[in-house]
Amino acid sequence: MEIDFTQSENLWQKVIAMHKDNPLFDEVLFEIETERYKPDVETEEYYRRLDVKDELK
Repeated sequence: MEIDFTQSENLWQKVIAMHKDNPLFDEVLFEIETERYKPDVETEEYYRRLDVKDELK
């Protein structure tokens, strides 16, 4: 059995190139980044509250 490990085309580069001239592209990237880190903020807030509860005990 032989497996071909040739490098495939990077689809993300294709998507970016397709939309690079779109005037809303930067806004869309900003929203993606914002949503990407949102769970981290929620997790940090959760642990911060736990720490506060522990301090009050």
